[in-house]
Amino acid sequence: MIQLKSNKQIGEYLKKQIESRFSKQADFCRGYLREIGVEATNEEIRKQANRLSQILKGDKGIQITDLPIYSELLGLSCEQILSAGEALIPKNNRPSNYLIAMSNDQAEWEQYVEREDKLILNCDEYNKTAIDYALEFGNYRFLKFMLDKEYIWFVDERKKKPGLGLALTPVSKGGVPIAEITGSLESFTITTD
Repeated sequence: MIQLKSNKQIGEYLKKQIESRFSKQADFCRGYLREIGVEATNEEIRKQANRLSQILKGDKGIQITDLPIYSELLGLSCEQILSAGEALIPKNNRPSNYLIAMSNDQAEWEQYVEREDKLILNCDEYNKTAIDYALEFGNYRFLKFMLDKEYIWFVDERKKKPGLGLALTPVSKGGVPIAEITGSLESFTITTD
């Protein structure tokens, strides 16, 4: 049985978890709104940010209806949240495109890209890749990481042509592009091996 912590302790714990997984609290709010099926307008984000601020300060407690959503977004079990991290019951070990794109942890990104099952190449249930989410959330650090490590590129240095490409292994380390998009905005070609 877990020992329920105070609102203040839970709030402090949630704040650390949100900061470690999201570049901004507003990104967490967007994710929350998406999970409950509400359009992430500026007004809705502001409302959620105010509500979240009260929870993080310990002024208000986390609501029972919010608990599974926070659990999903943060990759924590409900027990971990309510015990402020003392009950270390793993929720799951499955990273998702969404969580990776929201993460600020370069080691986590590297592990995700290097997975044998290559989840980075697959769309999720919303038909989005990690790159789609990173663009949507403005996680430019993740995109820069992908560019710097040569997993994606916008200009193919070998052919000196503009385009977009994706490889499982960096091209400079012998990686073979698995998909390339070349051409102009009016007419383009997608080639895959």
